[in-house]
Amino acid sequence: MAETVPPSVQDRDEAAVEQFRLVDGYVGALPWRYRADPAAEYCSLRDQSVRAAPATA
Repeated sequence: MAETVPPSVQDRDEAAVEQFRLVDGYVGALPWRYRADPAAEYCSLRDQSVRAAPATA
């Protein structure tokens, strides 16, 4: 069963989007490598944050 995690636990989606831009898909580090499929987890959370953030983020 897949774990459901809110994109931004603290409702700081704009800040999360900026951090995802800085990380730029590097999923070989913590916390991503704890997941069975780090790239899929990263992309899922990134996409959720982008959808939740205002269009100007």
